[in-house]
Amino acid sequence: MRAIRRLYFYLVTFISLEVVMWSVITLARTLFDASSLNNIGDQIAGGLAFLIVGLPIFLFHWFFIQKDILHDIEERSSRLREIFLYGSYLATLIPIAQNVIALVNRITTNLFNLDNTFSFVGSDQTVADNLVAIVVLSVVFLYFHSILRKEWAVNIPGNDLPGTRRLFRYAWMLYSLVLVVFSVIFLLQYIFSLPNTLGNSSRELLANGLAIMLIATPLWAYNWQVIQRSISNRDEIQSTLRLVVLYFLALAGIITTLTCAGQVLSVILRAVLEKEPVFSKEILEQIRNALSFGITLGTIWAYFGREWNKTIAVEENPFQRDALRRLYFYILSILGNLAVFIG
Repeated sequence: MRAIRRLYFYLVTFISLEVVMWSVITLARTLFDASSLNNIGDQIAGGLAFLIVGLPIFLFHWFFIQKDILHDIEERSSRLREIFLYGSYLATLIPIAQNVIALVNRITTNLFNLDNTFSFVGSDQTVADNLVAIVVLSVVFLYFHSILRKEWAVNIPGNDLPGTRRLFRYAWMLYSLVLVVFSVIFLLQYIFSLPNTLGNSSRELLANGLAIMLIATPLWAYNWQVIQRSISNRDEIQSTLRLVVLYFLALAGIITTLTCAGQVLSVILRAVLEKEPVFSKEILEQIRNALSFGITLGTIWAYFGREWNKTIAVEENPFQRDALRRLYFYILSILGNLAVFIG
């Protein structure tokens, strides 16, 4: 019963926190948005309604949780509390990153003489919209950051703060890596479209790719370096989560790369069999997307496949080490047999 009660309180607290954050953001955006003067009453009423409902619910449940942990060590060391605190990190940091990208994205589109509608992120937003969201979310982040620092300072025996922090780090890293992948794909699509369009109708690809890359690349590099430094601890390098993430990235990379290579080869073979010129603008246009995805995910496969090998190599048990390698190659063998069968 205690576990169910704990789940209820943290779930309701998290949902009401989201309602409060975004209702405050909506109200603040309305004040700075001159274009909303026509329906400002509706927007203020909607924001206030959610705030009036969400704020008391959040305060009641959060104060109950904070009061409960003062009298019960088990509540304070619960895994659910740690997931809630680090989940609050992600619930604030990801929207902050998205709003920063939106700001930069509109700047890059304007630099290339494009309308804001061509922006991949935040095309219908304004500078005030993004700044308001960043400020509100930053305040919430700093509050929960102070709470989490106290948890680490107390560090009650029986908690799993290192494990939950590991989960947060890998989730944050994967989010930033996805952004980097999209930015590289956009830039490659722009490069492969140059012979056809001379960049005139694909400038949005360049603008969007540069905007996302400017924010996502340093974000991913920092997160990955934090993870790499942490593997000096044996528990980190041998964690199941690290293996699962590396398996996923390596397999996703090689599967996507081989799929894209098959698509490229299919287009080239069709051109050869139909006696059409292989090196033509039409062929390049057909294989542009496949090349962009293949090159990008091929790089992911090469890098994280190497990290996977390093992680497997530190396994002291030779039987366990061989079993981990066997799983990877059996998955590839099954996919290879499937491809041959379909072919």
